[in-house]
Amino acid sequence: VIPVGTYNNFARSLELPLDAEEAAKRIVDGKPRPIDVAWANDRPFFECLGLGMDAALFPVAEDIKSGAGLSRWLDFFRLAS
Repeated sequence: VIPVGTYNNFARSLELPLDAEEAAKRIVDGKPRPIDVAWANDRPFFECLGLGMDAALFPVAEDIKSGAGLSRWLDFFRLAS
């Protein structure tokens, strides 16, 4: 997995490096490990994919969950409107 998305939740949940170069090194030097895979419409499904508003709001919502101040709430409402 080379994380290149907005929040990279899949890579974070696997505790992978978020830097693309470090993630590539992990592919070469790391050890494989099993992960759960689901199937939907005969296609593998690993977690989720967010585009558009979802991708824009997710990092702001994570900041808010982590205790960010009023400015992140204002960002959230500005992006959501």
